[in-house]
Amino acid sequence: MLAEHGEEDSQKSPRQKILAQRSRNRGLRERIEELEAQRDDALGKLVVAEAHIVELTIENERMRAELPPTNVSPLRPAEGGNGRSKKLT
Repeated sequence: MLAEHGEEDSQKSPRQKILAQRSRNRGLRERIEELEAQRDDALGKLVVAEAHIVELTIENERMRAELPPTNVSPLRPAEGGNGRSKKLT
């Protein structure tokens, strides 16, 4: 298979070789442009998502600040912040 490819290249004129290389280069440039467009689109979506997260975080903090103080004490204090309580022995 490799030998056949080499034979094809040796049978081509220099002009044909240049045209074939230009065609390959054109295909690669088009693929690069497609990938760059996908990258730019993904980055744009990421920026929008991050901005939305910031907005929601600020709104959450504002709403928490508006909560009235509670006079209820927890039965068991939270330990380690993992939401699990240890069994008392």
